[in-house]
Amino acid sequence: MTPVTDHSFSIVVAMDGNRGIGIQNQLAWHLPEDMAFFKRITTDGSVNGQQNAVVMGRATFESIPDAFRPLPNRRNIVLTRNPAYQVPDAVVTAASLDSALAWAVQHRCPHIFIIGGAQAYNTALQYPACHKLFITEIDDLFDCDAFFPDFGTRFHRVSDSEWAVSKTGLRYRFTEWIRST
Repeated sequence: MTPVTDHSFSIVVAMDGNRGIGIQNQLAWHLPEDMAFFKRITTDGSVNGQQNAVVMGRATFESIPDAFRPLPNRRNIVLTRNPAYQVPDAVVTAASLDSALAWAVQHRCPHIFIIGGAQAYNTALQYPACHKLFITEIDDLFDCDAFFPDFGTRFHRVSDSEWAVSKTGLRYRFTEWIRST
């Protein structure tokens, strides 16, 4: 098996101006354009019928509405230290990010995305194999209790869209960052 640290992966996140990502295990905003972007990013690039992997913490998994859980057309991997945690048959559990990445590599997932929450993001940013960030920047501040970690100078912006206004009134843009070091 390929060593986990040699297989690159990405992070997908939406955040407000203070790097807020949610409140009480829910998104603090409604941004349909970001949901469409998230779906496109995490489902595109399938190769020979192999689905991309989305890795998330247990609370993030539980915050997904029942109608969308597990996320369709992706291999859902839930991080939990509870070996008895019950998930649908189509979902895999892993006790650590290392285990989740190893599973995705072993099952030949073309792309691996870390999709939340704050603890999973913090752990993922420590890996040199975390090579890309897809960040939806929301031009507003919310009363968040969960935040995306400061990624400082470890990444640099390579693209961003023009600012747009959502049909819900929020101003946002999509950005892409790659690892600098």
